[in-house]
Amino acid sequence: MPVFHSERPRLPDCPLVANCSARCARSQRDVTDMSGIRSAAGMFVERFGRDALAQAELRADELLAAGNYEGRARWQLIGREIGAIFGTN
Repeated sequence: MPVFHSERPRLPDCPLVANCSARCARSQRDVTDMSGIRSAAGMFVERFGRDALAQAELRADELLAAGNYEGRARWQLIGREIGAIFGTN
């Protein structure tokens, strides 16, 4: 029987997981895929240059403060990809 693997990266656990006994299901509208992440990272580098990583981290923090954990995870992935573009990962 073939084994199928998802191309989607595993999203980080919710920061509240230590205080919660249930794992949240991934949203049906989640569109996290690595081609989209790479594209967003490239556009962010074009827009912000060397400041792109700091801007992505700022956006991730803003989304965390707003309680948007999926958005935060996406921007963390974009930040990692930006780091890979600049060779800092």
